[in-house]
Amino acid sequence: MTPMTYTSTHTPSSARSGNYRPTSDFSPAGDPTSSFFDPSSTADKGRHRLHDARDFHTESLHRRPDILNEYVTLLCGTRRVPAGGSGGLRAKKEEIITVLFDRSEFSERAAREWWFENRQRLL
Repeated sequence: MTPMTYTSTHTPSSARSGNYRPTSDFSPAGDPTSSFFDPSSTADKGRHRLHDARDFHTESLHRRPDILNEYVTLLCGTRRVPAGGSGGLRAKKEEIITVLFDRSEFSERAAREWWFENRQRLL
């Protein structure tokens, strides 16, 4: 069976319906039946989604390079305040939404290993 490749304009039905589960809780070895990269990954960028971008203010979304690895980019933003929410400190704190890995430098396995070695300093 040939693995499917998704383009950045394709949103799988599982992601649209909210059934897609971000993989940040997987062990470094990973679940062999699951992909570390989000289905919206491209041939150039492997995406590891931590949060749903719809939960963040659109105008706050921006990319920034990781300070230790030039082949890793972080999509960041500030979270929307839920209706009736207090809007406390969490609403104003910038969070990483997605980690993008340059596929010319990272296999999916290498990206998973990098994430588990670096996530403490990023979260």
